[in-house]
Amino acid sequence: MVFKILFFIFLLTPQAFSQGFDLTNKNDGKEIEITAEDSIEWQQNEKVVIANGKAKAVRGNVTLNADILKAFYDVNENNKNDIYMVNGDGNIVIKNLNETAYGNSIVYDIKQGVMILNGKPAKTITKGNTLTANIFEYWQNKKMAVARENAKVVKDDGKTVTAKTMTAHFKEGRDKNLEVQYIDAFDDVVFTGESEKIYAKRARYNLETMIIRLEGDIKIERNKNILTGAYATVNMKTGISKLYSKGKEKVKGVFIPEYKDNKKQENKQKVED
Repeated sequence: MVFKILFFIFLLTPQAFSQGFDLTNKNDGKEIEITAEDSIEWQQNEKVVIANGKAKAVRGNVTLNADILKAFYDVNENNKNDIYMVNGDGNIVIKNLNETAYGNSIVYDIKQGVMILNGKPAKTITKGNTLTANIFEYWQNKKMAVARENAKVVKDDGKTVTAKTMTAHFKEGRDKNLEVQYIDAFDDVVFTGESEKIYAKRARYNLETMIIRLEGDIKIERNKNILTGAYATVNMKTGISKLYSKGKEKVKGVFIPEYKDNKKQENKQKVED
């Protein structure tokens, strides 16, 4: 029961991380379409297109909305314009078929396959999870997503995991779609459930081995009971959880017994004079 929270949070945490909003040139050769409600300015000398007022960039199943979008391009060997970077400011919303992200500004380096979304905080919503952080990074070529500065995952049932930084590493599945390989959480890691909290410096969930490892000043609080140790593991296949000592850092426990009041309540009768 000590690690009950981990079974609930980590089972769904992989879905909290976006598998990428792909605007790169690898997206079936489709062009990026730029539109706006107010105006579109084409600066040919600077090779930039500026869309103002509910601006939108669309490629395939990915849509990027902003107050202002700037699309930078080069002319290729076929004399066609290739957009290599899109910057956006104000009311950023980027979405695909499975997830939606919100922020204040965005820089999308299409050539390098890198997207940086900033907010106070920025937010990504997937099925059953909401992930917030001040900075989101999506590295398409490295198959990695990063949530920096006050990262927090909130499940629909209210359970949470927080850390200064969280990273998700992906791999190609059998259908060539990206799937989470492992997730890392760094610095001030806290898991919070209905009646327990778990503290650690670092945590990794390996989805291939289905093993969670927590390291650094482990502290588990459940009601008034406290367990501490050097590191802990949770095997999601077997359901076995272990708390370990390391060197001088021993496993310790403080257990507070619960007392029940067995005294019978006295019935008070109202006496009339």
